[in-house]
Amino acid sequence: MKIQNFIFTWNQFVPNAINIESKISKYGKTTVINSNVNEKRNHWINLNDGYFAEQWNTLVNNIEPDTDFVFHIQSDAVVENFDVLYSRFHEITLKYDVGIYAPNVDYTWHKYNIDLLNKIEDNIFEVPNTDCTCWFINTKITKNKIIYDLNTNIIGYGVDWYYSAECLLQNKYILRDYTIKVNHPSHKNYDGDKGNDLFFVWFEEQDDIMKQKMLELMKKHDDYLIG
Repeated sequence: MKIQNFIFTWNQFVPNAINIESKISKYGKTTVINSNVNEKRNHWINLNDGYFAEQWNTLVNNIEPDTDFVFHIQSDAVVENFDVLYSRFHEITLKYDVGIYAPNVDYTWHKYNIDLLNKIEDNIFEVPNTDCTCWFINTKITKNKIIYDLNTNIIGYGVDWYYSAECLLQNKYILRDYTIKVNHPSHKNYDGDKGNDLFFVWFEEQDDIMKQKMLELMKKHDDYLIG
């Protein structure tokens, strides 16, 4: 199985990206997509202060034809043990037809009551949305398709819903592994309200089938949320 790793970094998180890159390069080709215009590395892809949407389009453009899964991580996320994460990923994907596999991110909008989720095995549950902080995505789901028009959604909300909907269409699992916790700060380096506004514009740009599947997932999301 071929994995390609992508790290997104920006502003003060360049040192984190360097650290993550040093730890995960052994698992596959690793590309850092950097939006910090003041701290560049020659072997990185350096954008001109681009937001998540431009970073994601850049990721998709750099998926190689024979890649089976993409691993993406935000450089403000902290994984204590990447060996365990990649080992669990391989273990689970050998047993199930996985579209998305992700650890349990501590700060996310998608915190679910596990008593309401479909249990696949101990600590592995189907979820409507894993979050897009740290995740593995099957390239049959990404399809090398650019999903962001930067004229209408520069911030980049939506990719997790889009790929989750694609999993439904392809009958692939969206799995969260509760044995692995990823630490993620609650702060943002962008305007969240603007992100929400652009998300709704982006949503209306999608075809009817994709919108229907995303709405199905959003309904489950609301039903399963803690609190």
